[in-house]
Amino acid sequence: FSPCADKALQFALTIAEKSGGEIILLHACNLNNEKSSNPYSSPVSNKPITQTAATKLEVLKKHMAQRGNVTATVQLFDGDVLESILDTETKHPVDLIVMGTQGATGIKKIIMGSKTAATISKAKAPVIAIPANYTGTSISHILLAVNQTDQSFEYLQPLFTLANLFGAKLRMVIFSGSEEAATYVSDRRTITGLQFKLQEKYGQQNIETDHLTGKDFEEALQTY
Repeated sequence: FSPCADKALQFALTIAEKSGGEIILLHACNLNNEKSSNPYSSPVSNKPITQTAATKLEVLKKHMAQRGNVTATVQLFDGDVLESILDTETKHPVDLIVMGTQGATGIKKIIMGSKTAATISKAKAPVIAIPANYTGTSISHILLAVNQTDQSFEYLQPLFTLANLFGAKLRMVIFSGSEEAATYVSDRRTITGLQFKLQEKYGQQNIETDHLTGKDFEEALQTY
């Protein structure tokens, strides 16, 4: 129920409206820490917390219903955030997980060491992480960084689905950490070949490519 979570919800709403999708509003009260630190605590002592969360979820659901074109359900958990997400994913046909992230500058600060990173590593569905300082709700340009080109690339299907939904341009980059000319030329050939493969596989003609160099991948990507 933070401003960051609200940005994630607005982003998810935009996707749901364009795709005809349903939204599951999930909140985890994470009361386990309180119970473990106080062996005498009871479910009654936690009741106001869960009631408040349930009320807020219903308010959000009501506001979404007033928009008229997105169906929403709510899931309220007493437990860990990641476990709650994974549990919901096993019980419902989840195609996409949208989460807010705190802290927000730099690739490492956005992703690493967060609940979002844990979700990305363990969830079966793709995860979209919305940084706290992000202000948009639409997608016009997508940056795809690649370093493995010998796979079937089935995992990229959600990316191209989003690109088609929004009519977004896709810019694909590859990173060369070595300054050797042979490495640069090889990487350049790799990304050009991959461009043609993806265009053929997904029927996506609007793919541009670029080549990043430097000593640090995250820094080069953030600068780009």
